[in-house]
Amino acid sequence: MGLGSYWGEVMDVLREIIPIYDKVNSIISLGKDKEHRIRGISQRVFPGNKILDAGSGFGNMSKTASRLTDDKISITLYDPLVPMLKNTATHFEKLPDMANGVFEHIPFRDNEFDAVLCGYSLRDAINLRIAISEIHRVLKRDGRF
Repeated sequence: MGLGSYWGEVMDVLREIIPIYDKVNSIISLGKDKEHRIRGISQRVFPGNKILDAGSGFGNMSKTASRLTDDKISITLYDPLVPMLKNTATHFEKLPDMANGVFEHIPFRDNEFDAVLCGYSLRDAINLRIAISEIHRVLKRDGRF
């Protein structure tokens, strides 16, 4: 499962909606996007954690995690769209580390992250099985996804 051959088309659409990206996320979650982020992160991300925000978009998951931990986490934003990553500068006081790429080829060492966050992004994987395998690979032994 995954987007397979439709991946390019989905990336084209995501590029086009960058100006209204947050609004789209809110609409597709029936206005509960912020609530879902908080619920997904609470008691799973802790001060001192090293976080990979995979499919980060503007970094909304990371911003939420940072607020919940009083900015005491290390964040790496990871997204296939460079324009999304470029847009994050306006959303963070201190710019996090960033990398460009896809779920299926995450360019980090094994067991590197305490948590991997995917907010409204894993649905965009080319191959879901490979994507989850890569996420598992970069997570520490007791890491959280």
